[in-house]
Amino acid sequence: MQIQDLQFEAYISSEKIQERVLQLGIELNKKFADQDPIFIIVLNGAFIFAADLIRQFNGDCETIFTRIKSYTGTVSGEIQTFSGFDHKVNNRNIIFIEDIIDTGKTIMHLFKEIEKLNPASVTTIALLQKNIHRPNLIKADLIGFEIPNVFVVGYGLDYEEKGRNLAGIWVEKT
Repeated sequence: MQIQDLQFEAYISSEKIQERVLQLGIELNKKFADQDPIFIIVLNGAFIFAADLIRQFNGDCETIFTRIKSYTGTVSGEIQTFSGFDHKVNNRNIIFIEDIIDTGKTIMHLFKEIEKLNPASVTTIALLQKNIHRPNLIKADLIGFEIPNVFVVGYGLDYEEKGRNLAGIWVEKT
């Protein structure tokens, strides 16, 4: 499949993704069922994953959105956009839902910002996490799939805003 100037091939099927989302939902229910957590969905990439995941959660919860951008083309770089948090999170359990943890800069930035608001706890769930060395040592608490250092699209992830609507995950052909 071609998206703009890059070729992609199937990598993780939508069926495997849905199986893993169900498993992650079970883990969330065990840990947070009676705690009324706040899910913070990191836009734009995590919206599809978050919608599927939150529907697996059986307890009371709230959902809010934040927008942060660090990718240019196929490369994760410095934070370019951050919309902040417009919700009271003091003494609440926060669950960040991310599409992918690459360098860790995005999630580190979110942690620094949320800590200023005194949450009770912060948990991170990422659909994907790259198996790379991160100087900041940040990793998700719950991971859908660990992948090598490849560029992927689909299921919310994009290349220059294209490919988010693909049901599975597609990897760039090299």
